[in-house]
Amino acid sequence: MQGTLLHAAGSSSPVAIAWIKQSAARFELHPGYSQPGGSWSQPDMLPRDRRDGLVATWNGGFLMGDSEGGFYLDGKQYGPLVPGVAAEVFRRDGSFTVGVWGRDVKLDSDVVGVRQQRQLMIDGGRIAPDIDSLFTWGVTDGGATYVRRSGVGVTAAGDVVFALGPTMSPRSLATALQRAGAVRAMELDINISWPSFMAYDSSASAGDPRPFKWGDYPRPAERYFSPSARDFVAVYARAAGAQGGCVDVSGMSRARPADASLADPLAC
Repeated sequence: MQGTLLHAAGSSSPVAIAWIKQSAARFELHPGYSQPGGSWSQPDMLPRDRRDGLVATWNGGFLMGDSEGGFYLDGKQYGPLVPGVAAEVFRRDGSFTVGVWGRDVKLDSDVVGVRQQRQLMIDGGRIAPDIDSLFTWGVTDGGATYVRRSGVGVTAAGDVVFALGPTMSPRSLATALQRAGAVRAMELDINISWPSFMAYDSSASAGDPRPFKWGDYPRPAERYFSPSARDFVAVYARAAGAQGGCVDVSGMSRARPADASLADPLAC
């Protein structure tokens, strides 16, 4: 995983960008106790026995009633999975993608999780033609155009990019994701309280990694170490080195970079 800050079009505040190599990570969808609510196979938090190899977490999407789609996890479903709606899709092998339900992805035996929301912000590498319509991209605090927004997408190679900024329009979020290499991307949650991205440093304890906030938002870094009202995504390393070391995608062990500090966990 790597990260950077940039200035997106129309935004005066830094946008946090994270890039995650698909082949080196596995992705899990978790429910929230309120959204979607109910009883599920996955917990609504990350207890201590679910933190080994944890490298990142990010927020879910709109309230399910506003998402225009459904939620699916390990054979159980909340609301219909609607054709044409954008979706985060989680497969049995731990892989992840973003696409249009019924066109790019569909429910088969390999799919273990689906989180739908509205439409793609980026499709085929192009920004949606109605990107300036606030009606399409969700009701904001006080009707403001520039609010905290988050989004996730995939590159042409299948790697994952996530963007989060404190004062973003739909266009500036889409532009940030596009510049980060996304060929398909969707907006996630918006407004002050909900977007977040955490990285985790395991150099002190592999089973109890230290969370770090990546980006500008008020939620604590430990947000998902206690029950969450909203659904979220957890990302784990497919391989981990001893004492917080790194294992690259070829399987070779390497030390943590000499210039990496605990204040910069994404450097490893």
